[in-house]
Amino acid sequence: AYFVAKKITKDEDAALDILQDSYIKALEKLSTLSDPGAFVSWFNQIVANTSKNYLCKSKAILFDNEEDGYVLARQLRELMK
Repeated sequence: AYFVAKKITKDEDAALDILQDSYIKALEKLSTLSDPGAFVSWFNQIVANTSKNYLCKSKAILFDNEEDGYVLARQLRELMK
C-alpha cells in the first residue's frame, strides 16, 4: 500500500501520511468489506483514493517531463472512474 501512495504522490513523507490516514479510514469502514479475501485490493483502493484526494488538495505538479505528465493524468482519470 505504501508503494501505491508513493507511486501516485512521488513523495515519501506524503505517502506515509496517506498510509496512516488510509489505515484509519479502513478501520472505520471495515464492516463494509463483504469479502475478507479482497482486503488487499480494497485497502489499496482506499490508499489510491486518499492519494488522489491529497493531490487534488495540494495541486502538486509531480512530473519531470511531458511523458510523465501524460502518465499521471491517465492514472488519475482511471482512479476517478
